[in-house]
Amino acid sequence: MSQPCTIIFDGEEIRGIADEPLIDFLEGHGIALPSVCYHPSLGAIETCDACWVEVNGELKRGCARTQEGMQISSRDPQAVAARHEGMDRLLSKHELYCTVCENNNGDCSLHNAVVEMDIPIQRYEFQPKPHAKDTTSPFYTYDPDQCILCGRCVEACQNIEVNETLSIDYASENPRVLWDGGKEINDSSCVHCGHCVTVCPCNALMENSMDEHAGPLTSMPWSLKRPMIEIVKKIETTISAKPITGISEIDSAWRQPGIKRTKTVCTYCGVGCSFEMWTRDRHILKVQPSLTLLPTVFLPVLKVNLPGISLIARND
Repeated sequence: MSQPCTIIFDGEEIRGIADEPLIDFLEGHGIALPSVCYHPSLGAIETCDACWVEVNGELKRGCARTQEGMQISSRDPQAVAARHEGMDRLLSKHELYCTVCENNNGDCSLHNAVVEMDIPIQRYEFQPKPHAKDTTSPFYTYDPDQCILCGRCVEACQNIEVNETLSIDYASENPRVLWDGGKEINDSSCVHCGHCVTVCPCNALMENSMDEHAGPLTSMPWSLKRPMIEIVKKIETTISAKPITGISEIDSAWRQPGIKRTKTVCTYCGVGCSFEMWTRDRHILKVQPSLTLLPTVFLPVLKVNLPGISLIARND
């Protein structure tokens, strides 16, 4: 049985349920705590280090569970510095080019965290990885250069789908997500369920149907995108990242009228799981599972597994 809980967050008394991840606890009260690796269906992975807060004098991650009487500060200088350090380390693994990125559509966790944290400058330079994109799957692509190694996809594959295809060799000099220890996607035991793509917090794993179709500027060829990205990166070092982030937010808003989200229901069985079909013009961009549209009677059972039930919709 859920127990009531009262915490003090940034001087404000907030009531909710005990033993709930702080991120979810705060979100229920309209308070956003920046995070990247946390996903409500996967639980605490604790790899992004972008959600530090001060709890009763100690640094703790935002996925820590709430307890009665917790005194929490997100404004503590040590916590702010820790969050920014964590984000800087993530950005050294991920090249930001949001305005020409297919995933700049409002649900990119990494982009949203950068905006919420108001990052003034990228302290650590992006370091490209010596791995090529894996485009062998007919449904999705893996781009190691964009991968922040958060482990969401591995958690989904190993412990939710229990397909046990994905892993990360963190001991490697240049870690990346591996399919069956190093096979190409289409030669591996991957069943293309789409769970890893759904939970990916950036554009490292992305539907092939999104490529060059998601926004007004994404259809440009890479022969044009690449020089633009290089120029913007040089400008960013002189004017700070904030104006560039602002432009990417304008682009994200610009895309919204052109993206139609149609509610639909999977008819494979009688559960009635709901989805949003994303389209632009007459092109299907992706199928997104919708937790809020599930039949109430099935919600407790399916909440954990929901992001993976796009299998039938994706492959049919």
